[in-house]
Amino acid sequence: MSNRPTPALLAPGELVLRDGAPYSQRFGDVYKNRHGALAEARHVFVAGSGAPHAWLAQRSWTVLELGFGVGANFLATLECWRAQRGGCRRLHYVSCEKHPLPRESLAQALAAIGADAALAQALLAQWPPPMRGLYRLEFDRGDVQLTLALGDASELVPAMQLLADALYLDGFSPDRDPALWSPALLRESVAKLRAGGRIATYSVAAPVRDALAQAGVALERRPGTGGKRACLSGARTAGDAAPAVADRSALVIGAGIAGCAIARGLCRRGWRVELLERAPRPAQGVSMQPLLAQHPSLTLDDNRSARLSRAAVFIARAGYDDAAMRWGGRLQLLEPDRIAALGASVAPQWARALDAADASAVAGVALRAGALWLPLTGWADPAALCGGWLDAAGGALRAHWATPVAALHGTGRGAWIARDAAGGDIASAAVAIVAAGEAAPALAATEAIALRRHWGAGIVASGAQVPPLRCVVGGDGFVAPLAHDAVAIVPPSPAGAVPAPSDPQVAWQRFAAMLVHPPAAPPSLTAGVGRWRVSPRDRLPAIGAVPAASGLYVACGFGGRGLLWAPLAAELIACALDGAPAPVEADLAAAVAPARLLPRAPARTRALPA
Repeated sequence: MSNRPTPALLAPGELVLRDGAPYSQRFGDVYKNRHGALAEARHVFVAGSGAPHAWLAQRSWTVLELGFGVGANFLATLECWRAQRGGCRRLHYVSCEKHPLPRESLAQALAAIGADAALAQALLAQWPPPMRGLYRLEFDRGDVQLTLALGDASELVPAMQLLADALYLDGFSPDRDPALWSPALLRESVAKLRAGGRIATYSVAAPVRDALAQAGVALERRPGTGGKRACLSGARTAGDAAPAVADRSALVIGAGIAGCAIARGLCRRGWRVELLERAPRPAQGVSMQPLLAQHPSLTLDDNRSARLSRAAVFIARAGYDDAAMRWGGRLQLLEPDRIAALGASVAPQWARALDAADASAVAGVALRAGALWLPLTGWADPAALCGGWLDAAGGALRAHWATPVAALHGTGRGAWIARDAAGGDIASAAVAIVAAGEAAPALAATEAIALRRHWGAGIVASGAQVPPLRCVVGGDGFVAPLAHDAVAIVPPSPAGAVPAPSDPQVAWQRFAAMLVHPPAAPPSLTAGVGRWRVSPRDRLPAIGAVPAASGLYVACGFGGRGLLWAPLAAELIACALDGAPAPVEADLAAAVAPARLLPRAPARTRALPA
């Protein structure tokens, strides 16, 4: 994708109902015929892609679509998959849309085409803001993943990491929306198909046929439907084969929030996981805090950190929600000019500027200043969250508590062995993921990754004097509600070579200074256990494959943003191992890849220093 700054906000779709049919005022064309929209989708796209027979014997099936529109093709594909999934465990549906409909307009359109009410509601409940990027939505307990790629398809398709089984071409007609039918975009889209992957489209226009044929698609004309005489389908004659994973076993080293999220992500895909942790229970390292909160970045140029953290919030909401998560939002305290500028640069569903009165109404306490309100973010007790994730992993997970790993050994035969300090074997698997915090670089033989250290400790304030806070309120640190009479305060953690314990009284005073009416007497204050937090200098985590070490992955350097980055790490690694569509664009995956921090390829095996 281009390196130039790109506005985050997208122009929304403009829909009206004309004779009951969803109609785009922007393009002067119908989204779908009111009568038979789903029947047309079944005939042209689902049947045209060879479904359901094509997916019955496959473990997963991936669709790439140009033109999500009102979602009729997604709904028809999901309906067919539910009825005739056979041995297909997962459906991945990736769809590009440059002008996403507002939620209210989409609701109108879904009702007009006769969409199933429960499925329509599930789609509307997860509908993302009209901002560029990839957004992960889930259905059927995670067996169905819809990735909405919002933005210009000519930029998004080349940046996607996927190998599709089917390509749906369903933009507005080529004469109304020529950019979505350009030969260059069609060529890029066909390149995302595996060998033998099929395309389907309603358009039989000569330029479309010519572009697809030149891209290596063997075409066939099929009878049309809904008043159209013909439609097209075809198969790619070349390309990569679909990935096959024989041994779906993994070692996950570290049971902090990163390791538990990764174990959860793999187990929900049918992997067998050996989880190894030096402590007697999860969330005992850096994750051992009273509370963790999501702290996404927002920047006027919508840079990599902002895009990554936005995607991470939606990944967490879709696939890593748990009873321990509290989606109460965050008030971010910033300078007034910055609050106004950021609020104007993004969709209000994602963030909006509030004055002091409105911020106070949200917080439940009178605040001295306004804030930027992020309503989709959340906070959690990390120990409870990790426990919930591990419980959800079920029988596919085997945990080894109080089991330090001293070294990893790559056998060279597609397996990794975890060993103890005496050189004895603990467990082995086809792949290994190291999520051991500050010790991860040494254990993953990536010592060249330079991590900055920050000392941090949470503080609990309890008692009748504590105001009834409803959401996270943050600046450099944050405060969040624990109970009706308790809050967790996480002060800023400056970088340093030696521990810098926080003074509970100072931390409380920082919170009290935010309030119009601070308590006359301080509450009971309890300092938590201090821990080193580490992050690379660019403040982005290290997530992904270790170069020159087949089957070895690392997830570390989360700093104070473990609740934000852990689900993203889980999805990036699980999708890479499973051959599934990546949850973010290639440039964002590269921005967190360990390779960016390594000056040279590491050795395969390295023991922890004594």
